[in-house]
Amino acid sequence: MEKIFYITTPIYYVNDVPHIGSAYTTLAADILSRYVKMKGREVFFATGTDENAPKVAEAAKARGEDPASFCERMAEEFKKAWSGLGISFDAFIRTTEKHHAEVVKYLVQELKEKGWIYEGYYNGWYCIYDETYFREEEVERGLCPNPECQRPLQQVSERGYYFKLSAFEEPLLSFLRESNSVLPDFRQREVLNFVLGGLRDIYITRKKKDWGIPFPGDEKLQVYVWVDALINYLTVAGFLQDEELFTSLWPPDVQFMGKDILVRFHATLWPAMLLALGLPLPNLLFGHGFLTVKGEKMSKSKGNVIHPLSAVEEIIRFSGCERAFAKDALRFYLFRSTPFGADGDFSYEALRACYNADLANNLGNLENRLTTMTDRYLNGEVPPPPENGYSQRAEELLANYQQAMDNLAFHSAIGDALSLLDMANKHLDKTAPWRLFKEGNIQAIRRSLGTAIELLRISAILLQPFLPSASSEILSRLGFSPPLLLKDAKWGAFTRQVEGVKIKKMAPIFPRMEEVIKISAQEKEISMDDFARVDLRVGKIISCKVVEGTEKLYQMEVDLGELGKRRTVAAIAPYYTPGELIGKSVIFVANLAPAKIRGLISEGMILAVDAPNNVIIVTPEKEAPPGSKVR
Repeated sequence: MEKIFYITTPIYYVNDVPHIGSAYTTLAADILSRYVKMKGREVFFATGTDENAPKVAEAAKARGEDPASFCERMAEEFKKAWSGLGISFDAFIRTTEKHHAEVVKYLVQELKEKGWIYEGYYNGWYCIYDETYFREEEVERGLCPNPECQRPLQQVSERGYYFKLSAFEEPLLSFLRESNSVLPDFRQREVLNFVLGGLRDIYITRKKKDWGIPFPGDEKLQVYVWVDALINYLTVAGFLQDEELFTSLWPPDVQFMGKDILVRFHATLWPAMLLALGLPLPNLLFGHGFLTVKGEKMSKSKGNVIHPLSAVEEIIRFSGCERAFAKDALRFYLFRSTPFGADGDFSYEALRACYNADLANNLGNLENRLTTMTDRYLNGEVPPPPENGYSQRAEELLANYQQAMDNLAFHSAIGDALSLLDMANKHLDKTAPWRLFKEGNIQAIRRSLGTAIELLRISAILLQPFLPSASSEILSRLGFSPPLLLKDAKWGAFTRQVEGVKIKKMAPIFPRMEEVIKISAQEKEISMDDFARVDLRVGKIISCKVVEGTEKLYQMEVDLGELGKRRTVAAIAPYYTPGELIGKSVIFVANLAPAKIRGLISEGMILAVDAPNNVIIVTPEKEAPPGSKVR
């Protein structure tokens, strides 16, 4: 009997509502789940909420709620968000569930009895925001060394218990050196370097408070929240409760998480705990990058936190498309715009460009052309696909797609599916069914439309994980009963089912965005006085380097003449090399308030055009001295 494919997301802190970053991880798991089901395998997809952390209790107190009621309400917010995004999980675990506490106590007791836990004294630093203990040499000025946090740390001096993490250095190195145990590859190198730097035993208790799981045998203490949280993957899989389910699931096939919780916890503490318990290790740990908003970390103080359902509402507002398709558009944009694993950036401008280029113009326009011409020229009858050179190319793209999806290269997989649409559009332009209709050549029309419809059909099947509602609608319009399996994406499959089906033109699935956005822009006019307050100057880029730990951000120094030199950070690395930028004249916003981006101060902004799939820096038509005012 084939093992059930087990996928997990991290469990999310409920100290606040879900945002686009947590949605990104959960959507990735849903995409993989749908793809594995397309291969004909059974899937178990688990997600949930982490509710035992001290900062959760603090968040409840700040809102004037008791922790239990607060957690109940926030867990529902997460479920509502995932449902609103079309995410189909199989299990949702909350760490305040009674059964989970029982599993945690049982496994901690097992570790104690096996000699992997010992009593000791902790004197050091603790970050309540990251729920992380840090060594003295990692800390400067009493601040959290995590660049995404950098908040003041707590000094902790107390009796408690340690887990013998240091004993697992060699077994962990063996696990990490296995191919594909951690992806992307550069994340695996980060983890290896961390382990090679030497592992120390980890403190796994805190003084007991009103919120958390008591430490077995010493109830003046409670279990460290990360030990509690990682064990959720065992609890939700049926450990101690459903032996048959647990046997069919374990170990996890893919575990998704953000890069910030990969190195210390999921790729070090978690496998060490499993080794200590004698349980098989996960097949793959995937640590993806962060989503910023216009190059900045999301934060309440900056007012740039994106709620995923708010993003869906914006798509509906700006395009007029149906809600089901707006959900798809957000999902598609997130995984089309950035290679999965790297840091990405969210902006409504980029979302609009992606939507119009790939969904409205390419996919939507092709579907509209084909249904219109089939209705008009062939009385709505879908012709079978002919055998021609396109079939071989379609088979090649199908193989590329499968390889990309198996490696979680979602960006590449989308590209393969879109290549089929490009082929179909070019084929229609080449064969010109409208000209053939004037000539009365019905057989040639059938071959032309049959080829293009088959390319669209295969592409729609491949896009099902990324556009579940839109793909289903397209396939239904073409006379199929979605969802279809990957084996149905072969050229000519379902020919008999398609033959004789009548289709007709229907409303566009993805209406273009521009018209509604232009109307919206008119409602947000500014006065000449408002515009006059913007100080635009000619600047010259004199240095440029990649921001460490990112793939999109450059830190540049810009000469503004009499105004001096300014530093700025911009997400333009995919579009320009440093050599192309150094010496380039640009238009610079010189009186923009400084902002902190990835720990670096950005003292202004370079103007650029956000074109479809490109960013173009605005430059003066003729050479002008640095510092010249732009009027």
